[in-house]
Amino acid sequence: MSVIIISIFKTIWNVFVFPENLWQVTTLTKKKAAIVFVLFGMIIGIPYFVASLQTLEAIGMDMQVIAERIPELTIENEKLTVADDLEQTLLVKTNSANLVIYADNAPDSLNIEREIERAPLSFIMTDSYLRVSTPVTHFDLSYELLDGLTADSLKSMLSDFGTLNGVTVIPMVVVSLLVGLVDGLFQLIIMALVVNILSLLFQIRLPFSQNFKLVLVASFIPTLIMALLNTFGVYPAAQTAILAGITAYIYYKGIIKHITRL
Repeated sequence: MSVIIISIFKTIWNVFVFPENLWQVTTLTKKKAAIVFVLFGMIIGIPYFVASLQTLEAIGMDMQVIAERIPELTIENEKLTVADDLEQTLLVKTNSANLVIYADNAPDSLNIEREIERAPLSFIMTDSYLRVSTPVTHFDLSYELLDGLTADSLKSMLSDFGTLNGVTVIPMVVVSLLVGLVDGLFQLIIMALVVNILSLLFQIRLPFSQNFKLVLVASFIPTLIMALLNTFGVYPAAQTAILAGITAYIYYKGIIKHITRL
């Protein structure tokens, strides 16, 4: 497999440096084309994965802020007990999550309810259950399930939100790859349509599947460069148009000029 991948990268680089060699890609097997497409999707998925890591880090920092504000509490006999009775409802607000601990007999605050509705995630502790709420839905956990929970164990649980491990990284990798493959597929379809129109202007007819394979290789290095720029937070204006223009130029040099010379 490593030999095949090295061979594929040599072909891709050769086409990028010498666009007139693009016609050689017409002999690329379906197996190699499939490998190139998966690599293409992985490249496009890199910025999504990095953004996910940054989001996870931000959530971890917010959870740490919440953990530091948790008062001494215990859950015993299906009831929440706070060491120092709260005179008013406690609200800890961050960018990604809120913690709400309702004080006994304190009237519900309209402002707190609004904060809960706006927050991506809220943890709401009443005297008898823990509610996990999002703007779309919520679910309640009975304190019977959380019997024995203390402030220290709750802080430990919240601190684990920003921890990188297999449980968090593997789903992020899979989702980033799937997003990259779908995004890449649409990008390639657009560019294949562009070169198909370009070839028709020169009265050259190639099957759409062949043009798809050609633009896959022709756009690989430009897409890699764009993905690296995106990873570092640089998003050129009209990015898709730039990629389509470069791909069309390589296609013109490697296919149209090659065929018209025959």
